[in-house]
This record gives sequence, structure tokens and C-alpha cells, in this order.
Amino acid sequence: MSRIRLLFITLFLLSELGQAKAIDTLHIDTLNMMIVVTPAAIDSMGGPQNTLVKIVTAVRNINQSFINSNIHGYVNIVHTDLVQLMETGCMYDMLNHVLTNTTPDVEKLNEDRTNFSADIVVVIVNMPDRDCGLSGDFNNPQQSFILVHYDCIMENYSIARQLGYLLGCGNNQKQSGRFNPDSASTAYGYFYEDETGDNQLGFTTIMGYTDELKSSQYGDFNMIPYWSNPDINYRGNPVGDEWHNNAKQINNFLPTVTTYRTEFANLSLQNTLFIPYTFSTISVDDNLYLQDLTVQAESLSSFIGSNIRVKRTRIEPGADVYIGCDKKRIKQTPPTPE
Repeated sequence: MSRIRLLFITLFLLSELGQAKAIDTLHIDTLNMMIVVTPAAIDSMGGPQNTLVKIVTAVRNINQSFINSNIHGYVNIVHTDLVQLMETGCMYDMLNHVLTNTTPDVEKLNEDRTNFSADIVVVIVNMPDRDCGLSGDFNNPQQSFILVHYDCIMENYSIARQLGYLLGCGNNQKQSGRFNPDSASTAYGYFYEDETGDNQLGFTTIMGYTDELKSSQYGDFNMIPYWSNPDINYRGNPVGDEWHNNAKQINNFLPTVTTYRTEFANLSLQNTLFIPYTFSTISVDDNLYLQDLTVQAESLSSFIGSNIRVKRTRIEPGADVYIGCDKKRIKQTPPTPE
């Protein structure tokens, strides 16, 4: 096994342990994401270890933005790997190659997507372009691919923005970018301009950048880790209004996207209630799919499998739950006082 591949697998396992802490006691739809990187992008990011640190950080930032915006979703990295793709032409040509060709590199990409049950595939490349990223069509499982330039995966939230397109979100109306005519008419990003004209006090949500403020390279650019939502405030100001509500669109459509690759399940557990003072262990050697479960306080449950999908599952305060291949604890709260 190559050193680069070993580092990818090792840091992937560490990232899973760290990400799990972000899960809260909400109804959660888990989106499985596979992320692959070209050798040129790895070299440009400073090697395999730096690359994976940036990948994990970018996904954690997405999950934090979901929490900030009251979005009931969680992005789970199911696989990271190298991908041998020709980085020639423009980014649009490369995305078209990934979506339409049957060359060995693309066939392996699709095979891995199926094997690792990835709803979304992210391809990180070294292709400076006028766009930081591109993605396939909304509401099309076969086109749920994201292509992103390596230098845009951190501050510029490019993976998050392209994911937003695949979830039916659009840019701010002032931006001449992408909109999804089949999604809600209110699924726009939000851009706030301070009344005093101080750009440092203004902000844009993840989908809300304008043509004038489209890159974190600008000093007055202030993209906040929020999706537009009129019910959420940032520094005393709402991050959306009735015409700018990406969070509503994502909450409505996320359950659909998280079923793009659910056919993998070897064991499916649905509509189950784990009552107080019960101890349960569900263990399979292969894949486990959990949906519409409620784990009540004063109960202990373990769900163990090689790949686990969690959808619309509520973990109540006071419950103790283990989910993973090695009994990694994702949620532990003290028992409710009598």
C-alpha cells in the first residue's frame, strides 16, 4: 500500500472520530460524501497530510454552518482517495468528462461511489479557472458531482456552495451566477449591506456573494458560515428574509439527496423506539441503515457496522449512544436527574 494511500485512510479514520462530536439531539439526515484529489492538487496543498487536514476542516465547516443555520443535516466523509484525472482544458470540460465518459478513471470513480455509498462525490483539482468550483444538475443522482479548485476549499466555502446548488439553492439575485428553476422561489443567498456603508459590518451568507464580492481574496469580503434563514441572527441582524431562505430549501430537499445511495444497506432498521432503561446492540459485519429512530433518555444503544447511514434519528438528552465500526461514542449525556 502506498504511503499516500495509507495517510488518506489513517486521517479519514481520525476525521470520523472528530466529526462525530458535531451531532446534536435533532432529527438528522446524514449525507455521505466521497472526496477524491488529483496528485497535482495534493502537491499544491503541501502533501497528503496537509491535504487531508484541509478536507476534514472544510467538511467540519459545512457541518458547523448547518448547525448555525438550524439545518438538520450532517455531512459524513465515507471515503477519501487519489484520483488520476487529466487536468487539461477548462473546469467545465473536466466536469463534463467526469459526468459523461466511460474511461477507466471515471469508471473507477463511479465504482467507488457505489461501494462506499456516497450520495455526493467531490473531486479536488489543480485547475485555476474563473470559477472556484462547478457541480452537476440539481435533483439528478447521476450528476451529484462537485469539482473544486484546491485553493478554494477553505475560506471561500466552495465545496459548501456547490453542495448548495445540488440541494436546490441559488445565489443572491444581485449575482449573475446560478439558480435552480425547479427549487423554491425563496432559495436565494442573502447579502447584508450595513446602513453606514462600512463593508466590515456587512456580510454575505454562503450562497449570497455578489459579482463584486466573489472571492475571499478581497479585503472587504466577509462571508459568514451561515445559510440564509430569516429565523437566525448574526450580530443582531437576520441572515435572511422571506425571499432568502436557503435553510428551508435544504431541510426540505436533504432527505431526498441522502437517499441517492441507500440501496447499499444490508440491514435496515426503521421506525423504532428505544425506551428508557433498555440496553440494545445492533451489529452487522457489513452495512447498516438507520431511519426514523428515537433513542430516549436513560437508555444505552450500540449500532455497529462497516458503513452506517443515519436518517431522521432523534437522540434525546440523557441517552447514551454508540455508532461506528469500533464503538466510537458520538453522544453521551448524563442521566436525567430524578
